Amino acid sequence: MDIHPAFQTVLSFEPFVADWPYGGGEAQYVALTGTYADPSVATAPRQTMQFPYSIGEIVTAAASAGMVVERLAEHTETESDGRHIPP
Repeated sequence: MDIHPAFQTVLSFEPFVADWPYGGGEAQYVALTGTYADPSVATAPRQTMQFPYSIGEIVTAAASAGMVVERLAEHTETESDGRHIPP
């Protein structure tokens, strides 16, 4: 599951806190609980490593690999939060 990179930059909206890079692909480490597959299931905290890429970086990499982009659409809603919010 990919979450829009701009959404992932925001830790909270009230108050507004942006603490995650938009793109660049540099490894980010965070401890997370739960799972996007079933947000109601609690899990023990686990260390994750994520690589934030911008939409431009993702589409350019796909095109550079020979893929043809016929359509690019973005969803404005998701069933899970998907951000890097620590427990």
